[in-house]
Amino acid sequence: MAGERSLLVDWDTVGLAPPERDLWMCEGNLERYVEVSGRRPEPAALAFYRLRWALDDVAIFVDQFRRPHERTPDTEVARSAFAGTVEELTA
Repeated sequence: MAGERSLLVDWDTVGLAPPERDLWMCEGNLERYVEVSGRRPEPAALAFYRLRWALDDVAIFVDQFRRPHERTPDTEVARSAFAGTVEELTA
């Protein structure tokens, strides 16, 4: 239909931003997005948002672990995710 367009809405972290902000998670499979939108995401922007997301996660984990907390299944999941994120950043 003329004038119709598809939009990607991230309800978890809703925000108005360049598409790469959300597309970095789909980087290996962007051909459908390119086909529908007619726009190829910028590799540098994808890399930027991937790094920004990881650094945001690290900041959240550090804040969580600096506060008084108990060892629970939730904190173990957070610890594992923190370690994985730091490993990815330093690889």
